[in-house]
Amino acid sequence: MAIFEKFFGTANPYSALLDISTAFEALTTEKPAVLGLQRTFDVGVTLEELYFGCSKIVKHTRKVQAEVGGEIVEEERTLTVVVPPGCKHGQRFVFEKEGNAKPGMEPGPVVYTLAALKHDVFARSGDDLVYTSKLPLIDSLCGTQLSIHTLDGRQLSLPVTDIVKTGSVKKIAGEGMPKSDGTKGDLVIVFDILFPNTLSPMQR
Repeated sequence: MAIFEKFFGTANPYSALLDISTAFEALTTEKPAVLGLQRTFDVGVTLEELYFGCSKIVKHTRKVQAEVGGEIVEEERTLTVVVPPGCKHGQRFVFEKEGNAKPGMEPGPVVYTLAALKHDVFARSGDDLVYTSKLPLIDSLCGTQLSIHTLDGRQLSLPVTDIVKTGSVKKIAGEGMPKSDGTKGDLVIVFDILFPNTLSPMQR
């Protein structure tokens, strides 16, 4: 027993067996791969694409090393970002294991973030669309008819019968961006009154 204790460092054979088993497990257990860094890209989308939904084909290049010390090659990856109707600026789409790859490292995710492009006519506020109507002073006082071309190709004809001033707001329900529940936000019309530089004798 003294020889056993001298060799294994303990007189307890069960303790020695446990130590041997633990050491063997440590040698044979494969260490988990390190996760690679996340890579992020922007993908530009128009307001119309956000309104109707779309599929965007995107490409990125990743570096791949098949074995330790081996050659590093560049690999082009093609992915599809499926944008549902009503999606918002800044929405992230995560593609797991599409990042750089090398031995001992699991490829990290690639993230595509929607970047909404500026629209010529509308601005977006949440699920609402904002339209700025520049009205001559005479129309703001006497009334007029607005004609607004919508994102889905319709022509809205809206009477303005009340006196409006700069900053006045008129809301049209259900004419905004699509929502996930099947409804739509509002169209918000903001008035900007244009004052004449001079007045005609009749206007005076």
